[in-house]
Amino acid sequence: MSAAFEVPAGAALDAPAGVSGAAGWAFFAPQGEVVRVNVSDELDRRWQAAYRAYEHASAEVARSGADDRGAAHAMAVTSWDVAVLWREIADSPYLPWWVLAAVHSAAETFEHQSREWNARSNAGAGVHPMAPRRRGGGG
Repeated sequence: MSAAFEVPAGAALDAPAGVSGAAGWAFFAPQGEVVRVNVSDELDRRWQAAYRAYEHASAEVARSGADDRGAAHAMAVTSWDVAVLWREIADSPYLPWWVLAAVHSAAETFEHQSREWNARSNAGAGVHPMAPRRRGGGG
């Protein structure tokens, strides 16, 4: 089974707040075409969960401030998790080149953001900034 993404012409790449499920995803479509992009339901569920965790971490940073090392660490980890899932989406078969480019760009943006938040979470702790520590004891 797979989740289908309707791609209306001129739509922006994002999953707006309050929109649930695959139908909320959209991509810019060159020359006005409409394209259906499919990823597995399992991958869609994982991306949705990771993005909800990212939104929660973002709200926590907004409440506590960017200098809160715990909140910064949560942003680093959740940003990295979203980036990893964008990379998995990029491995989906038959993606048009322009969707693939957008997905890779999203992954790179979340990876960059993760590194920045990781540096903040380690600021003053004598820890060299690197890819964020993973939950569950992983690298």
